[in-house]
Amino acid sequence: MKAEIDLDLAKEIVSHFVSPDPVLTLEDIMKLVCRYYRVDPDSLRSRSKKRLYSNARNVYVYMARKYTDKPISEIAKSV
Repeated sequence: MKAEIDLDLAKEIVSHFVSPDPVLTLEDIMKLVCRYYRVDPDSLRSRSKKRLYSNARNVYVYMARKYTDKPISEIAKSV
């Protein structure tokens, strides 16, 4: 097959391998938040009112609401 490779052909081929919208899960968001705030997931899930944990928890909930289509009840159960 001696097809000329151009931009349209390259886009078509790449589109079969790459999703246009990356799918984030709650677990992915939790890992990112924990890594950023340098806390472990158990601390994020704890009931501690320390500022470090509560800020991380709030960011997790915000990002989960913004970047997933999960209902708030499911997000709350994951924390």
